[in-house]
Amino acid sequence: MGTAPIKFTTGKPYVEGDNVMVPIRELADHLGAKTDWVAATKTAILSKDDDKVEITLDSDTAKVNGKAVPTGVKPVMREDRIYLPIKFMADALGGKYIYDRVKKIATIS
Repeated sequence: MGTAPIKFTTGKPYVEGDNVMVPIRELADHLGAKTDWVAATKTAILSKDDDKVEITLDSDTAKVNGKAVPTGVKPVMREDRIYLPIKFMADALGGKYIYDRVKKIATIS
């Protein structure tokens, strides 16, 4: 985490309702988390330090360090990328999220 902007190259963030949706793998990489995919269960597993986040397609609940946590929306699959709200991703990986609606800039610190 830091102040450097993220230049998404594999999927473009978009706004859906009150959520800024981002491709989870690319954001996880930027935040220093490792991403694995379990095809049998359609689950993405993100790990960083002692934190583990399990995100399953078609579920609006993820497991964060073994505890069920609402994601706000079900993950969205677009062009072979899984998208979730950036706020959930930041919270799940121990960051603080701020969104400037005027400038349309999301910040994670």
